[in-house]
Amino acid sequence: MAPLPALLAAIGDSYSQAWSVSPKYLYDHPQFSWVVGTNSNDGVSSILERLKVLGASPTVVDAATSGRKMSDAARQAGLVAAAAEILPAGKTAYVTFELGTNDLCASPAFMTDPAVFRDHLQAAMTILKTGLPTGSRILMLSIPDFPHFREITQADAAAKALLSERNNLNRCAPYLGTFSESALTRANAYLGEYDAALKAACADIDTHPGKAGRLHCTYNVGLLAESDFTIKDLSTADYFHPSLSGQARMAVNAWRADIWSTQSKP
Repeated sequence: MAPLPALLAAIGDSYSQAWSVSPKYLYDHPQFSWVVGTNSNDGVSSILERLKVLGASPTVVDAATSGRKMSDAARQAGLVAAAAEILPAGKTAYVTFELGTNDLCASPAFMTDPAVFRDHLQAAMTILKTGLPTGSRILMLSIPDFPHFREITQADAAAKALLSERNNLNRCAPYLGTFSESALTRANAYLGEYDAALKAACADIDTHPGKAGRLHCTYNVGLLAESDFTIKDLSTADYFHPSLSGQARMAVNAWRADIWSTQSKP
C-alpha cells in the first residue's frame, strides 16, 4: 500500500478553483473543487475528501490560480516545493497538475506556441523533481477535450444561444466562440502537441529520479480529458467551466486514474 500523503497540492487554473460552477456561484469557489474541495453537501467528493476517508490528514497547498497559463507553472511549483521542503522526514506529497486550458483557449493568434509550452512545463517539472520528497506522486491532467465540448454545446440550444452572444464570441475561441476551419485545424494541432508534452513530462518523472529520489507520475488521457462530459457537466454560467456535476465527474475520474482507487472505494 502506498503511504498516504502528508501534503496535497494543486497546480492549475480555474478548473481546479471551481470557477463559476453556476450563475449562483460565480468566480472562484475552491470549496467545490474536484481536488481541494471541502463542502460536504455539494455532491463533489474531492481528492482531499477521499484521502481523508482513507485516514490522511494532509496539509493543503492550493497554488492553482484562475486565468493562468503554463507560464505560471513554475511559480506554482515553487510554492508546492517550498511547502514540501518542511515536511517531516519520510513523508510524501501528492500534486495534481492541471494547466493548459488558457494556453489553448486564447484567441487563435495568441495561443501559446507548443515549444514555449514545453519550456514552461519543463521548468515546473524541474522544480518538482528537485523539491518533492522521494515517493511523492504527481497526477498530470491532459488538456480538456474541447472538440467534444464544441460538439455538446453546439447540439444544445441554450448553450449555442449563449455562446453566440456578442460578448461570448471569444470564449475559448475557436472551439466555443467564433471559429473557422483553419482556426480549428490549428487549435487541434496545438491540443495534440500540448498533450504530447504533458505525457512526455510525466514519463520523464517516472523514468528519472529527482534530486531527493524516485517520484511517480500518472497520465491517463482517457480518464482525465473530460471526454465523458455531458452538457450538464458544463456550467450554465458560460458553458466553458465545469458545473458542480462536472467537478464531481473530474474527482471521480482523477481518483480512478491513480493508485488510491486500488486501496479503497470511499
